[in-house]
Amino acid sequence: MKFATFTALAAVFGSAAAANKANVINDCTNTIYVQSFPYGGGAPGPLTTLKPGQRFSEDLRASGSTIKIATTRTLTKPLFFGYSSESQPNNVYYEFSTEFGNPFADKHNILSPGEGCEKFDCKPNDAKCYSTPSMKKVYGCPSPVNLYAKVCAK
Repeated sequence: MKFATFTALAAVFGSAAAANKANVINDCTNTIYVQSFPYGGGAPGPLTTLKPGQRFSEDLRASGSTIKIATTRTLTKPLFFGYSSESQPNNVYYEFSTEFGNPFADKHNILSPGEGCEKFDCKPNDAKCYSTPSMKKVYGCPSPVNLYAKVCAK
C-alpha cells in the first residue's frame, strides 16, 4: 500500500515538474522541419529536423510563440502551432493555424493539452478544424500544461 501511494505521488509530481512544454511529434513517413518564433521579436529557436518518430520540445515561452511546422527546410507554407499565456487567470492558449499554409492538410493532425481541455483533432482535408484569419479558433487550458502537436497522427 505504501509503495502504491508513493508511486501515485511520484507520478503526479513528476508530471507537474515536466509540465509547461510545447511538443511537436512527427508521425509522418517523411522528415519535417520545425522552428519556434517567439512573440514580441525575440530570437527564434534553431531550425530542427525531425525524422519520422522524432519529437521537438521547448519550455513554454513567457511571451508565447509560433512554432512553424513544414515539409521544407525553408519552412514554405507552414502549419502554425501558436501558444500564449496569461497569469490572471493562469491559462495557456493555443491554436493550429493555416494562415500561411498547411502542407499536412491531407493528413490527420492533432493539437492537444491532454485530458480535460479542448483539442484540435483535424481529420484529413478538414479545413474548418483549423484557425484561419477569417475564423479564429483559439482554445485555453489551465496551467501547468503540456501541449502536443502530432503531425500525420495515426
